[in-house]
Amino acid sequence: MKINRIKPPTVDLYNPEGKKIGTVNEYEFNDVLIQLKNNYVKGYYAIFNGEKINILEGGKVDKQPDGFFDIIEKTSDLNRNIS
Repeated sequence: MKINRIKPPTVDLYNPEGKKIGTVNEYEFNDVLIQLKNNYVKGYYAIFNGEKINILEGGKVDKQPDGFFDIIEKTSDLNRNIS
């Protein structure tokens, strides 16, 4: 067994005017989603591996490409198969 050093994935975050406001990790992105939901803000989006992901009203995203903050979901699938 060896421990793999995994660099956390990040996305570039943009405001409604198309200006990049920062690069964020999963925790920071989730915090942004909560802020947008609580403040009823629309028009923000992220770029992940060259793909635009719109942040919808209510803090949801319009798509979930493979690798987009999904490591927990992938390990959850593994745990469901334990007898």
